[in-house]
Amino acid sequence: MRVFITGIAGMIGYHLASKLRSQGHHVWGLDDFNDYYDPLLKKARARNLRREGVEVCDEDLLHTDWFYHLHHEKPDLVVHLAATPTLDTV
Repeated sequence: MRVFITGIAGMIGYHLASKLRSQGHHVWGLDDFNDYYDPLLKKARARNLRREGVEVCDEDLLHTDWFYHLHHEKPDLVVHLAATPTLDTV
């Protein structure tokens, strides 16, 4: 199975990508490595994933460059985990 994950360097995305890759799936994804969470931790996770054969792109969902890769790679599954928590109150 071919799986594309947004937020791949976050806690859930990282563990999901690693697990799916260990099961033999083709996994790739993106993360914008913003500073809401420790970027060094996310970069370390990305390095680990790359060692496992997972492609990690440094992209922001607001930019459309990543969509080109998604369209041409044709994943079987897209897991959307990218998010920016907000402290705004209603």
